[in-house]
Amino acid sequence: MPTPVPFDPNKASEAELRAVHELYLVTETEQLPDDPPRPFEERLGSWLHRPSFQEVRRWAMWDGDRALGTAMLSLEYLEQNRDQAWFWIQVHRDHRRKGLGTHLLRGVLEGAKAGDRTMLGTWTWHGSDAEGFLDALGATKRQEERISRCWVKDVDLGLMERWVARAPERASGYELVLWEGQCPEELLERYADVRTVMNTAPRDDLEMEDWVMTPTEVRDWEEANAKRGLTWWTMCARHRSTGALVGYTELFFEPHRPYQANQGDTGVDPTHRSRGLGRWLKAAMFLKLIAERPEVDRIDTGNAESNAPMLAINVEMGFRPLLAESVWQVPLETAEAAFSS
Repeated sequence: MPTPVPFDPNKASEAELRAVHELYLVTETEQLPDDPPRPFEERLGSWLHRPSFQEVRRWAMWDGDRALGTAMLSLEYLEQNRDQAWFWIQVHRDHRRKGLGTHLLRGVLEGAKAGDRTMLGTWTWHGSDAEGFLDALGATKRQEERISRCWVKDVDLGLMERWVARAPERASGYELVLWEGQCPEELLERYADVRTVMNTAPRDDLEMEDWVMTPTEVRDWEEANAKRGLTWWTMCARHRSTGALVGYTELFFEPHRPYQANQGDTGVDPTHRSRGLGRWLKAAMFLKLIAERPEVDRIDTGNAESNAPMLAINVEMGFRPLLAESVWQVPLETAEAAFSS
């Protein structure tokens, strides 16, 4: 049985980095067999550039120069959710059910305990081998998620134009504000404030506190994205009379997959809903996309299955289910007891 060893992308050789990348591709091909493989350069950027408030530990199991399994543990040092640790374990499909995942789990449990965490979280796609592993660990499904894809060619352009044209009927007291990349300094505090609207999205049975990022932490996150080579657009709805940002939507672009856009958050402050702001934001962003990024042919996004209002907007736009996922949680002490039994 191979022994898990620490895997630090900052210190690993290019051959080691590429070997672990190839292992990731095996899992991703199981999930979405018809998608082009994720470029190595994109994954390397995500490994090397993280915000300073996030600590990521990794392990790998080797057979010579071939990676058979890998594990990742993510710890965030924000003011909230300091009990949470998120992990991901994957084993090459040809080497499953041989105990490799259990061996990789040891590092995850020890790292979470050293970080003073008491709750572990992870995710799986429906039907994956990992579901049985998590059941045995004592983990439970806490939220169901839908990953959706919108093919740009299938979107009703006239519908998007109507959403924008009709916006003044219900939202005459609002305007849209757009920026590319980092938030302008004069809007930073208001942008940090409006991001908290995502705490109103359904969390179902997940045990977690509201997430809040300070302006400094927002800048930290933005700088990490920029170092990865990401570009992104943010569009906000601004309340004219107060100047407050009351809703926003985001699109992200990877430099090595010019055909792909990833939809980030979309949310509206509950006190400003029922005015069509969500549709206005999404439609205006889409019209910008087709005007300025004609190479993009698909947009991917994720939503909780319980988030009916946002799913309704996405479905109306043309998003269709691509992958079903579950978010799992397990108390650390429960996982430790199962691991040692």
